[in-house]
Amino acid sequence: ALAPGISSKFNLAYDHLAVAAVLLLGAAAAGGAAVLSAPLLWVVAIAAACVWAFGSGVLQLYDSWKVRVPLDELALLSLMVVVQMAMLATARTIVPGAASVLPEAGKLFMLLLPGLALPRFLLFRRLATREPAIDGVVIIGTGPTARHTGETLEKQHPRRQVLGYLRPDGPLRG
Repeated sequence: ALAPGISSKFNLAYDHLAVAAVLLLGAAAAGGAAVLSAPLLWVVAIAAACVWAFGSGVLQLYDSWKVRVPLDELALLSLMVVVQMAMLATARTIVPGAASVLPEAGKLFMLLLPGLALPRFLLFRRLATREPAIDGVVIIGTGPTARHTGETLEKQHPRRQVLGYLRPDGPLRG
């Protein structure tokens, strides 16, 4: 799911553009500029965008509610790139004449993974941490366990803000 916040939306748009750009540039490098007018290339580019959208939804790649370590995020991103390359390799194998229009999958992998990972880690993750909290939490209880829960929430889930602590028999305390 695409969580609220502008950074996840920018990240999604960038990734779609990067997948299409690498595919089109790879085709132009392999077959010349004339290849860019081939309908098959554009069909595969649209299919790549659809596969990316579906796969990222399944993996919750742009869900800013998820707090992932960078290695987990890199593994999910790698899986998405491998799926793209498998789709490209399948199209090159099954569709007649596709080998002359579509670029080789292995070469694109070497361009696409760093092209997606570097902006994600250097730009989009930093943007996400600067966005305001989008989830307010009220904790029932005022004892040490409640305070520890509040500190843990704010530390491990930066998009959540502890609004206060509610005594079971009294008013809200902030």
